[in-house]
Amino acid sequence: MPRKCLMIELKDKRRFFTDKKHYPELVEFSKAFDAEMSIVRTDEEVVDLVSLANVVCDDTISIKRPSFEILTPLVPRASRCRSKMRHDAKIIRRWIRKQMLAGKPVRLSGLAQRYKRYNLSLACFCNHFSAVRKQLQEEGHTIKKIKRGEYQLASSIDSAIDTKTLPQV
Repeated sequence: MPRKCLMIELKDKRRFFTDKKHYPELVEFSKAFDAEMSIVRTDEEVVDLVSLANVVCDDTISIKRPSFEILTPLVPRASRCRSKMRHDAKIIRRWIRKQMLAGKPVRLSGLAQRYKRYNLSLACFCNHFSAVRKQLQEEGHTIKKIKRGEYQLASSIDSAIDTKTLPQV
């Protein structure tokens, strides 16, 4: 009977199956060795972590072509070249700058949600935001923290407060 499990596909196209509970332990392995991980449905043998380590390290073991169905890709193969990363960074930073100069608040979680297709960590978005904030501060703008993870140009905040406190005529 087919069962759901975690599949790890290495660069040399070897595929291994293990329990889904091992995902947290295998994320760094996947990134370091450019392995792709997915949740799959298969009838193949599922191995524990110790056995998995032995099988992965021994490249003399020939493995038959397994049959499986990919349900959810988790960690795609890292196929990002430097020029693509720089292009993506330019797009993200341009949007942050445009929003800030328009007086709109920028939330890091909203930024991560907007550009989730790039598969970047929240720390990476933080770095992009910090670079834009530094650039704006060098140009003489003041950035204020509204709340955790949300920032806005200080002049935009002050003008919003001034219009609220002005007496209505």
